[in-house]
Amino acid sequence: MEFQVKRIGEETPRTPWGWLVRWMGRGKALLVAGILLLVVGVATAQVVVTRVLPDAGGVLPTRSFWSNPLEHTADGVTNLLILGNAGWGEEGALLTDSIIVASIDPKVPSVTMLSLPRDLWMAESPLGAWKLNSIFSRGYSRYGEDRGLEIVKETVGGYLGTEVHYAAMVNFDLFTEMIDELGGVDIYVTQDIYDTQYPAANYQYQTFYVQRGQQTMDGDTALKYARSRQTTSDFDRARRQQDLIKAIKAKAEALGILGNAAKLKNYYGLYRENVTSDLTMFEISNLAKLALRIDREQINHLVLSNNVADPGGILWTPDPGWYGGQFVLAAVSDDQLADLVNLQLGHPQVTLEKAQVTVLNASDREGVARRNANYLNQIGIRIDEVDSWPQQLPAPEGIGIWVKDSELYGETAAYLAELYDGEVIEKADWGDLNTQTKDQQGNTVNTPLAQYSDLILVLNPLKNTTTKSAPAKTAPKRVAPSASD
Repeated sequence: MEFQVKRIGEETPRTPWGWLVRWMGRGKALLVAGILLLVVGVATAQVVVTRVLPDAGGVLPTRSFWSNPLEHTADGVTNLLILGNAGWGEEGALLTDSIIVASIDPKVPSVTMLSLPRDLWMAESPLGAWKLNSIFSRGYSRYGEDRGLEIVKETVGGYLGTEVHYAAMVNFDLFTEMIDELGGVDIYVTQDIYDTQYPAANYQYQTFYVQRGQQTMDGDTALKYARSRQTTSDFDRARRQQDLIKAIKAKAEALGILGNAAKLKNYYGLYRENVTSDLTMFEISNLAKLALRIDREQINHLVLSNNVADPGGILWTPDPGWYGGQFVLAAVSDDQLADLVNLQLGHPQVTLEKAQVTVLNASDREGVARRNANYLNQIGIRIDEVDSWPQQLPAPEGIGIWVKDSELYGETAAYLAELYDGEVIEKADWGDLNTQTKDQQGNTVNTPLAQYSDLILVLNPLKNTTTKSAPAKTAPKRVAPSASD
């Protein structure tokens, strides 16, 4: 595959890129930085505009050069879909085994990386109902590469209920060759992996084994580490892929590659052969400019999974019999999926505040606090404690969000107030909010509630007052493919 420098259905602009064509060193450095931005994360392009171009003897582009804006939502957010495939000659060459939505908010500024599992069922796409990882392959087979990318963007955007503005398809060979060029990467392996069915040449299998602990991996080992799924889940694999991206970025920064035009030019061929995107050179440059304002603490990661105890754990596994024997994943609730997307992609400030929340049930209904805490944890709110309102205190009515420091945690408080139609109440401290028990001598023992929490969500739902819990699981729509599929 070759990297496409023109937008689909659009002529490549002639100006102001004459200077770029005449002086390919600078152009390659900028292009490579842009692709690093796509593949490794926005922070990797930070020094290009401020150091690489001036050090190379050139001048910074003029204001008009940057004036071509990125496509974005009404809130100013740009969503980029990053896809990874094995490439020609490999088993499942065009199946997208790595699927990440990178949501870039220039107002904060921040980036949210949302990983979607390959087996996620897409009930509605321009091609009918299929697993997510097969959508590009089917679109490519019917309409070619450009339209294939557009179809995946439309499908993912429709599923998440948001616009997906750009896409980049990355051949996994890029990771292997880039890591070898970097001299390997350092990764902490959280558990042993022993995979006897890792794909090998000629549709054979090989054994892949790596021990738990700190490891330095070459390109081949790192790729196997990121792709293996025999002894771990697809969700673990998605987390490992995000860890690999961070490790590549860290190694590139440590070696000073991003500040060295000559080194960047050496990487140009890797990207040209292994990345396809519908971004123009102008838009890649604007992404690089935006990256100047984003540091590591402003990058959030989340993996959609069926582990209900984890953030992102909003999926379940329907009966394979409903899908012709296929293993598929689906959202337990469309409403909860919409809440997760709204929080993660629409309110990144909430995630960056990292507020610890206690949920208290002030009603006479059992399980209200636990159900709501589970729901909030699954969409990405950090839950500290779950308990009942102290019996010795009069129960407040309605839903209240108590916050100690609105300057530090105001975005989280406002988000919860919007989600629950509740009231934000500022508190200097939690006062006499204690649970009371008796010791062996019959003395009253007070145990402080929410001692380490930043906010308290107090739930005493009256009639028609909103609370949150996932409904019963139902099968997503199964649209039968046509005879030509």
